[in-house]
Amino acid sequence: MKKFILPVLLIGVALLFGGPSWAQTAVGPTNLITCNRTANVSPATATTTAMFQAAANQSINICGWHVTSNQSASTTFQFAYGAVAGGPCASPTMFTPAFSVTSTAPSADRQEIAYFTIPGTAAGTQVCVISTGATVGLAVMIWYAVLP
Repeated sequence: MKKFILPVLLIGVALLFGGPSWAQTAVGPTNLITCNRTANVSPATATTTAMFQAAANQSINICGWHVTSNQSASTTFQFAYGAVAGGPCASPTMFTPAFSVTSTAPSADRQEIAYFTIPGTAAGTQVCVISTGATVGLAVMIWYAVLP
């Protein structure tokens, strides 16, 4: 009987610890969205600048951005989306807070998978960067994907 207990215990321990660890188990949707597009703009004045748009009923998925300035004074920017008609970004909805950048302090937030989805609309949706400041000289890049 003792010869039988030891192999059973070893098999039990192997099954208990031999499976996938909890840290590797997927949580959330299993169809992750990777961003395969980029858009670049260089606003030189305090304004709302259109970056890109999606066709009717297509969702926009954001993976991140990198923004820098050629000004030593602080320039503020934030991202928004809105209607294409009457734009840029008519009736905007902000999807980031306002960030400040200078020539020595850029702002970047980038992930491999989309972490923010903008739902599609019948008229199409546009993504914009809104820049403010006495002097503006931004270089803006955003990573995104558009899905039906």
